[in-house]
Amino acid sequence: MKPLLGDVAAVPEEEVVSVSASSGSTGVPTVSPFTQEDFDGWMDYEARQFWSSGLRPNDRYCHSLNFSLFIGGPCVLGAKKIGALSIHAGTIPSERLLTMLQNFQATALWTTPSSAWYLG
Repeated sequence: MKPLLGDVAAVPEEEVVSVSASSGSTGVPTVSPFTQEDFDGWMDYEARQFWSSGLRPNDRYCHSLNFSLFIGGPCVLGAKKIGALSIHAGTIPSERLLTMLQNFQATALWTTPSSAWYLG
């Protein structure tokens, strides 16, 4: 029987606190297990990425992607880590997203390029 977390997991399953997976577009999703240390490092990376992009603690960050296993949540947690207000919009219809952006006076948005273009 194949191990639940794959053949190349570097730690025992008991040390895994989070699992991410690809979309499986080639057939079977690729599973990526993370220890707490891995996950904390990922959140730190996301926080540094946001900071280098100009996001600051007084910003209002709107996350307009879904929270599938592939996307996970470290990006939102990274924005929170630097102190930005994090708004979880998800994949809602454009009209509702525009209303949410206006009501919360969002200063940053993470969405697909095509969605941003459409909203513009």
